[in-house]
Amino acid sequence: MSIAPPGPRFTSWVRRIHIYAGLLNFSMLVVFGLAGLVVTFKAPDIMHSGVRPATRTIDFTAPESLSDKQAGERIASAVGRPPHAGEPYIHRDDSNRLDVDWYTANGLVRAVYFGQEHRVEIQTWRNSIWRFFDNVHATTMADRSPDPVVRAWAWYIEVSIWSLIGMCLSGIWLGVASRWQFTWTRIALAAGCAVFAIFFLLER
Repeated sequence: MSIAPPGPRFTSWVRRIHIYAGLLNFSMLVVFGLAGLVVTFKAPDIMHSGVRPATRTIDFTAPESLSDKQAGERIASAVGRPPHAGEPYIHRDDSNRLDVDWYTANGLVRAVYFGQEHRVEIQTWRNSIWRFFDNVHATTMADRSPDPVVRAWAWYIEVSIWSLIGMCLSGIWLGVASRWQFTWTRIALAAGCAVFAIFFLLER
């Protein structure tokens, strides 16, 4: 008993999926493209953009008996978690000052503790729009951010990635099912497979 190949109705549904997946996720795919251009053209990051951070100061004194981690946690509590930030990174800088850093897609918020002056200086380094796109496109479900906006971004990117895979597979089907009689369709498919295979073998 032979199985009939999928007919025009199936191809029509594949075409609809291909089109609507593209319309739903084209904005995120543009972000992916912009992020690639940012890296290619080496857009300056926050530390090399020439823009000074916005600063403010709060009074703070950490008991000398505390460890760096404990003092950093108290600084983080006094400063408050910046919007869309993950867990703070507590460390000492080159001047041996205690720093508490929060990284977000928008940039960096750094709280620097000046113990002898009993104060914390809060520096807000804001990314350019191009570096924002670069950071956003790298957001994944593995980040496990407590911020709901960041988690929503991660889900959006996850769906977009799978949609892109679906668009590639549906595009291959549409090319084979409805345009296989054209020479350039066969050339394009063969060239794409050959280029991938060559680069894979050379790199691997």
